[in-house]
This record gives sequence, structure tokens and C-alpha cells, in this order.
Amino acid sequence: MKKIASFFIIFFVGTFFVSGQTRYAFVDTQYILEQIPEYEVVKKQIDAASLEWQNDLDSKYNEIDSLINKLKIDQVFLSPAMKSKREKDISKRQVDLKKLESFYFGKKGELYKKKQALLKPILDDIFEAIKDIAVIGNYGAVFDRSSGLSVLYFNPRLDKSEAVLEKLGYKTN
Repeated sequence: MKKIASFFIIFFVGTFFVSGQTRYAFVDTQYILEQIPEYEVVKKQIDAASLEWQNDLDSKYNEIDSLINKLKIDQVFLSPAMKSKREKDISKRQVDLKKLESFYFGKKGELYKKKQALLKPILDDIFEAIKDIAVIGNYGAVFDRSSGLSVLYFNPRLDKSEAVLEKLGYKTN
């Protein structure tokens, strides 16, 4: 039992000393992106594509709603076969619309692909600059404050966002 207790004490003390020697830095990638003019252009392109696709979906939803309302009005005059045919047509359109919605906005949909394609070059440059700053500054870890990382306090001197922007060639305040 004493061996186990000794092991844990040595482990935690060793971890404390090792972590005490590691240097950390923080960046705010959202702030960095907002300072890069190309990001605004990319953001507008993504928003335009998203709006176009959403408008396409909305018109198809409206079309289906119109068919449903027409069926409700006409159903007393329709034979069971005609009613069933219209219901199947509406159902098929709804399924197709869900597929289209997933195609545009799904997990690996067109919006995701467009974001990846347009943002990748900008993000690659940012991450290369962060890596260079980390290597030069001998930082063991660089954390992104904008990604929901729960940091209760950090020293502003450890924020290297401005250094990343300078490395990318953008003037800072």
C-alpha cells in the first residue's frame, strides 16, 4: 500500500515540475480571422451560397404546403385512388426535400464543403503562423480562446493573437 501511495506522490510531484517548465500561450482565432480582409470576402461568399440554397429549399417547402392545402380542399371530390396518388406524391416530395436539405446543409453537405474549400487557405496560414510563434517562443501548447475552451483566467501577456497577425503581414493596433 505504501508503494502505491509513494508512486502517486512521485507521479503528481513529477507532473507538477514537468508542467511548471512548459510554457503556454493563447490565441483568439476568431479575432484573428476578423482582422483579415480576405475572411470577410469568404464569409460573404459562404453567406450568399447559404442564402441561395435556403431560398431554394423555402420555395420547395412552399410548393409542398400548397399541394397539401390543395389536397385538403379537393379531397372531398377525389376518388380514394386519386387521393392516395396525391398523398404519395406529396410524401415523395417531402422525402426528396429532406435529402436536398441534407445535401446542402448536412454534416458533410455543400455548405460544409464550401466553407472548407474557402477557409482552408486562410486557416492554414494562421496555423502555420501559430506554429512558428510556438516554436520560436518555445511554447509547449497554444490554446484557442475562441473555441469554447473554458479558461477562467489568463494573463493577457500570453495572448499571441497580435503576433500571429504580424506574422501574417497584417498591421495591428
